[in-house]
Amino acid sequence: MPRRSWRSRGPRSGALRLALALGLVLAPVAGCAATPDTPPQAAAPNALPKYYDSGALLAAVAARQRSDGGALTTLDGTLDGPSGRQAVTGDGAVRFDGAAVSVRFDQRVGPEGATPRTTGLVRTGGRTWVRVPGAAGRWLEVGVAEIPPADRADATLATNLAGTADPLSGVSRYADASLVSDAVDEDVDGVRTVRYTIVVDLVRASAAETDPAMRTQLTNQVSGGLTRISATVWVDADQRPVRARVRQELPGAGTLDLLAGYRSWGTPVSVDPPPAAG
Repeated sequence: MPRRSWRSRGPRSGALRLALALGLVLAPVAGCAATPDTPPQAAAPNALPKYYDSGALLAAVAARQRSDGGALTTLDGTLDGPSGRQAVTGDGAVRFDGAAVSVRFDQRVGPEGATPRTTGLVRTGGRTWVRVPGAAGRWLEVGVAEIPPADRADATLATNLAGTADPLSGVSRYADASLVSDAVDEDVDGVRTVRYTIVVDLVRASAAETDPAMRTQLTNQVSGGLTRISATVWVDADQRPVRARVRQELPGAGTLDLLAGYRSWGTPVSVDPPPAAG
């Protein structure tokens, strides 16, 4: 299938903005069935087969994630904010049960060379808990318990990152408004992958959105001049995500630039509510 292109309607951005990072998801692209049975297309000799239809790519990745059930994850990046640059690292696991995604991880944030602050997070069954230094080891449910003021920024960052545990959740709502703009072979820590860039046209996404709050967010972004966003993910020959780029503008916190790593797909993963959480 030939690549499709759009005439530019505004600046292209590599930033997966906050609104989409928290849950814009995707439907089939017109003209090509978005099913796991849609075969990828072979490119040059010795290159991995590639998808050029975003709906088919996302459906294939989602099917593999559900089939494998879970993976171990890592975080590695920076947060540039009012207090300067801070390193952001972490490790954990993600579990896929049908359409439901559960995640647990420890997030570590702090200036380079300093002892980082650690925030634990668990999200499962539609509920989220954090464990922050100011809670003296207790787990606090987000939206229910009071988060100590000194820990709110780290808790907010962890909660946002939990929303991107599925590496393509940020674009998987709007296949009709998305396309694969780039598909390039790239080695990631010895694993052969295809690096995909998926672009979402926010004008078309806004027109298709039925949730009033999300539509307002999209409309505001378009009015502010952001007409497109893009997501980058590295996928191996079996359609398993290996790495994803997360870049967000976090209101009041700064710019987050992060690489999320995925390994050991198929490893038994359990994500349960933390101890003493009702």
